[in-house]
Amino acid sequence: MRGCGIDPAELRKVAYEKLRRVANHNYATLDKETPPKLRDFLRQMRPPTLEDEQRQEQSKAASKINNLLSSIRSGVASTLGTPGTRTENLGYAFRNKKGELTQQDLDLLNSHQSEIDAEPDDDNRDDR
Repeated sequence: MRGCGIDPAELRKVAYEKLRRVANHNYATLDKETPPKLRDFLRQMRPPTLEDEQRQEQSKAASKINNLLSSIRSGVASTLGTPGTRTENLGYAFRNKKGELTQQDLDLLNSHQSEIDAEPDDDNRDDR
């Protein structure tokens, strides 16, 4: 339609206005019931009000912000990783492992061992 020089939004607006006038003139002013298909067309093609457009823009903005924050959170969480997640990954990494450990496996185990060694030792407290 645009290739022929017809703006779809303008066509929609003009068609709505013409059929609204027909509905008002032939049905509403004569206290007749508007035919269901004409009523449905008018309801579906009604141009959005300024409030509707603002609500839609706010909804789009909120959605974009939520998506951005969600991607940032997931990126930060996967980069930093929580200790629980790292422990689960460690257990998963060695599940059903057969054969010798690779250098990468040894590095992972050494990394976790140094974290454990760096934690305060709660078992050596005198609670007695």
